[in-house]
Amino acid sequence: MIGKQITKGGFLFNVLTLMTGTGLSQAIPIVFSPLLTRIYSPADFGRLAFFMASCAIVGIVATGRYELAIMLPKEDEESINILVMIVLLSLGVSFIVLLVIILFGYPLLQLLNYPVSFDFFLLLPIGVFFTGCFQGLNFWLNRKGEYNVISRCRISQSLTTALLSVLIGYFDFIKYGLIVSFLIGLVVPVIPLVFIISKNIKAISKTHLITAIKKYLNYPKYLMPTAFFDTTAMQAPVFFITKYFTKVVAGSYSLAFRMVTAPLGVISGAMGQVYYQKITSIVNSQNPKTYPTVIKTAKSLGLVSVVIFLPLFFFGENIFKIVFGINWTDAGKYVEILSVAMMLRFIVSPLSTIFIAVSSIRVGAAWQTLYLCTTIALFFVGRDLSIQQLLWAYVVHELVLYSIYFILMVYVSNKFDKKFLCVE
Repeated sequence: MIGKQITKGGFLFNVLTLMTGTGLSQAIPIVFSPLLTRIYSPADFGRLAFFMASCAIVGIVATGRYELAIMLPKEDEESINILVMIVLLSLGVSFIVLLVIILFGYPLLQLLNYPVSFDFFLLLPIGVFFTGCFQGLNFWLNRKGEYNVISRCRISQSLTTALLSVLIGYFDFIKYGLIVSFLIGLVVPVIPLVFIISKNIKAISKTHLITAIKKYLNYPKYLMPTAFFDTTAMQAPVFFITKYFTKVVAGSYSLAFRMVTAPLGVISGAMGQVYYQKITSIVNSQNPKTYPTVIKTAKSLGLVSVVIFLPLFFFGENIFKIVFGINWTDAGKYVEILSVAMMLRFIVSPLSTIFIAVSSIRVGAAWQTLYLCTTIALFFVGRDLSIQQLLWAYVVHELVLYSIYFILMVYVSNKFDKKFLCVE
């Protein structure tokens, strides 16, 4: 049975393909980081962090979360119209962003303490558009089972960005090299989208587009706000640190955060995929016992988290000084602090799909709303603290909020199991 799954096209084969692509795409920036940190300053990384955070948040609005609907239709004709609709929505939102920048760009730069010039502020709509397109393409390829293509797209994005960053730095166009490289890296993996739409052009019509918008209207109505809150909460520290501290501090925090969250994207993410498949199978079985699975998976993630994050907690400063250079000593200090919170996040985040599996989405959404509000409140109230004091406050916040998150997961799984037993 397992052998069949691992053969080409089998479930495990597809999962391993995606894991390999994700792992390599995450590893490439880490491998290039020791070189890039010797070319670019912490301030340059601060500009990139702010730009990427802006693209990520507005990118959620750009698609309306319609990309999640691409997997649902029985016929490709309906799905291709959803894909085109996502492209058009992304284009429309990007145009609105451009108008806002043209009309209110300079006041926004002053209000947000945006660490780029107005000219590069104008590049934001491009980033938003291609972020939206990439999301749509990713789900279309998933629908078609093109897992190799998904992996190649992710790897090409990371590799293009890294190589261009080095090349631009070599020719001394350093100030905005990271942002330009990031944008070009977004464009490259979206190229297949042109051929996909061209191939299916006859199936695309205005009527089908309007029908798709109406049919899946609940996605922007209910799922987009939740995703927006979640992404905004994750990116909020970048905005506040950039506004109330220096670009150097923002850049050091950005690199530190990227290094401690990299395992979340590879190891924890892969384990989360396996867990989600397992928990949904258990939910659909005749004798579902979700609670033991949640606890068992949490213990496994806990053991892995100790191995990953304890060395960073004790030796982060020295590791960063050796690997990334003397200019990044502060980033190493931030890693030592952040690693405490990331240990718990590493354990809890992959388990969150339990809310979907047992149909308790509102509970998860309520926590995400609470998390966003408390994160913003923390950084606003703590803006006058030193960066180390603020990060320690952030760690306490993360430990409290993610403990509540885990308790809610235990609660809904227990409730689900008891409900099933009562039915029997």
